[in-house]
Amino acid sequence: MARPPGMHQPRAHPLAALITEAAAGRYPAADGGWRRVPPWRPGLEGIVAFTGHAVLAVAPDICDARIIELGANGFGGAHDPRLVAALAGPDGWIDILDVLLAGHGTGEAGGTDAAGFMAALDPVNAAAEQAPGFIWRLQTEDGNATAIRAFEWDAAGSAGVIVNMSVWTSAEHLGAFVYGKMHRQIMRRRREWFCLMREAYLACWWVPAGHRPGTGEAEDRIRYLRVSYPPPGGVDGREGGGAGDQPVRGPGEWLCPA
Repeated sequence: MARPPGMHQPRAHPLAALITEAAAGRYPAADGGWRRVPPWRPGLEGIVAFTGHAVLAVAPDICDARIIELGANGFGGAHDPRLVAALAGPDGWIDILDVLLAGHGTGEAGGTDAAGFMAALDPVNAAAEQAPGFIWRLQTEDGNATAIRAFEWDAAGSAGVIVNMSVWTSAEHLGAFVYGKMHRQIMRRRREWFCLMREAYLACWWVPAGHRPGTGEAEDRIRYLRVSYPPPGGVDGREGGGAGDQPVRGPGEWLCPA
């Protein structure tokens, strides 16, 4: 699958992968050891201690031998003040987050907690198909996309990710439907059915006439949004206008009153 010009596949940071695994109940071995990974970003380093195992996100200007000499281990040594001070250096800033909690919801599409969402799907989809500017939406023979498997790398320990994709003639037509009365009523209930996502999960982009995007394209866009904004050729949900380099500010109600 071809990527848009200038778009590159971002790589997940090793520490993010470890935290996601821990949220799903899969922890590093409690072996008393430690490992090093690159800094989260230039100038932002840290130490994360799992039970019996530590991860040091540090720059290469301090060698492993020096880290060991300063007492690093998975049983508390990684937070020895001597080690922390050495990593920060004379001009660094030292802070601490005592407990990190990460997790996903576990509700299932067939459960009673999601019954309201499933009941609303057909009416909302039918309304979308009748709305001005609608061209196409992703669906199976069941008439919706709930059975389509995608974003499995983002599911962690949850029941999975439900995908919604559609094509419209313009951002204005899409916005008129999304922020219209019927769709807003459903959006107001979203916390009944879905856990709050702390990272980007919505992407809009321009496609050639006649093109029907696949879930792989959507995954590429979301991955890119999580490390860089805005993406090449993307559309800000708060903005509309043409497909040029300078989008036009959209209506005030596009700030999602739901």
